[in-house]
Amino acid sequence: MRQIILIIAIAFTSLAGVSQQNDLEQTIKTQMSYNDEDFFCFDTRKLADEPNVTLALAVRYSTILHDNDDFTANLLLVLFDTTTNKIINTLEEPRKFTSDAVALQPVVFEFANYKINPKTTAFSISVAYEGSSRVNPYSTKEVFLYTVINRKIVALSNGITISEFHGKWDTKCTFDGKKTTSVLHINKKMTHGFYDLNIKSTKTSIKSVPSKQENEDCIETNTILTPANYLLKFRNTKYSIN
Repeated sequence: MRQIILIIAIAFTSLAGVSQQNDLEQTIKTQMSYNDEDFFCFDTRKLADEPNVTLALAVRYSTILHDNDDFTANLLLVLFDTTTNKIINTLEEPRKFTSDAVALQPVVFEFANYKINPKTTAFSISVAYEGSSRVNPYSTKEVFLYTVINRKIVALSNGITISEFHGKWDTKCTFDGKKTTSVLHINKKMTHGFYDLNIKSTKTSIKSVPSKQENEDCIETNTILTPANYLLKFRNTKYSIN
């Protein structure tokens, strides 16, 4: 009986948490004048160093070409104080995104935090694109770094490519392409008061050909190519490749 009561209590607590989160998101959306016609996507997360502050992002259309769904869009980042229920800072980056044959996917916050110096924690947003061609598949994912200084959102980097995939496919079995994946690490060395960032990339060649045996699957070969390492240093208010 106690186990049943405990399960019910956990379920109610979970539902209450979801309800509170939904209420918070609706409050932020209302203050941003968010609506589905003018905006592409929305996301939230808590600020690592301030539990009473929530980060919100929204992608707002700046140009829409109705004939083929192409568009450009602005990025809005918002700091929201949950104790006063008010927006305390907004950063808007005009025409941050372009969506066309390579289509923008919903922009979201990453869960990772980056300690870029002993007193400053950076957060990131994830931006992914996917191509519409079957014969020339393409996808890519970038992260953009930001931080909060004196309750103001500050951009720290341009897009850092985390993954990329492209190739040529006959829509049956023959494929020739490459996949690149990258991992971001904090370096112990500092430039202008911020730790350097290491980007370690691995590129894989992917080839597929028909089997010589009838009714057999395609034969796929993956070959890891020479890894590449990049160093980002903080200069002129942003991280850039050394």
